[in-house]
Amino acid sequence: MKPNEFLLNSDWASLKNDTQGNVISATVSAGQIFNISNPLLAQSFLTVGTRNAGIRARGKSSKYSPWKVGLTLYTNVPVSIPSDPGSGVFDLTLYCSLQRVSPTQMRLSIGTEAGSGAPNMKIEETQTITFVFSTFLSPTQ
Repeated sequence: MKPNEFLLNSDWASLKNDTQGNVISATVSAGQIFNISNPLLAQSFLTVGTRNAGIRARGKSSKYSPWKVGLTLYTNVPVSIPSDPGSGVFDLTLYCSLQRVSPTQMRLSIGTEAGSGAPNMKIEETQTITFVFSTFLSPTQ
């Protein structure tokens, strides 16, 4: 038996599938300039499923190979400060989150640490975040 088909082929009581195998991705690109006073770097939207559908997801960064189970993924991205070349390249944490923003719409957001008073920063390496997810109808539907 294939684990991904367990809910389809099981005698165990389980939630009904709503949508299966949805894929959503967003990319932060090398050369992208941003300021941490606005920490949202990229986002993507996908229309799927129906109201009250639960979510099962796993996410992955193009920089790292293992898939992580859950709706949130943490990774890092190398950045530099264009106005201060002597500062070199350093890593910032990327916070990647898959959220339901309406009954039928999902959003993948990629952001970094928020702050104020920092100079503009430049992303040094392109990175794509991908989530694969399924939704399930609630027991009341």
